[in-house]
Amino acid sequence: GPLDGTIPEFWMMVLQEESQTIVMLCNCIEMGKFKCAEYWPNQLGMSRTFAGIEITNIQMRPMSPEELTVIVSVLIVKFTKPDGTPEQREIRHYQWTDWPDRGVPPCKLTSMELLSRVRGTSKPIIVHCSAGIGRTGTVVAIEYILGEFEKM
Repeated sequence: GPLDGTIPEFWMMVLQEESQTIVMLCNCIEMGKFKCAEYWPNQLGMSRTFAGIEITNIQMRPMSPEELTVIVSVLIVKFTKPDGTPEQREIRHYQWTDWPDRGVPPCKLTSMELLSRVRGTSKPIIVHCSAGIGRTGTVVAIEYILGEFEKM
């Protein structure tokens, strides 16, 4: 995930790639250690600005009544395009809060539910955890396998 010093670049990437979905598979602090910067407004109604990019959290809810540990935030991102034109985009931010680093998530179908929610967009989906090799790799591998099954 982004560090404090790379938050503006993270949001520039989101905007450049026109992503509509961010999947965060970690908490900012896990087992007392810093894992990821708080790069989004994590409270309803809260706004944060990074390098002229204003992000406002307009909705927060659990992913579903059965999946309370994945929090879905709807973010409105306002920015100015290079030609000076103001623009606004809506981005869904999914944070899975109970998958431990170097561990196994609780035995539920959370990953399948999460992927079913974010699949189908033609825009890139941004997936991250703390290092990008464990939880992120697992979710991306599951998505790849599901895609291969669909081709059969």
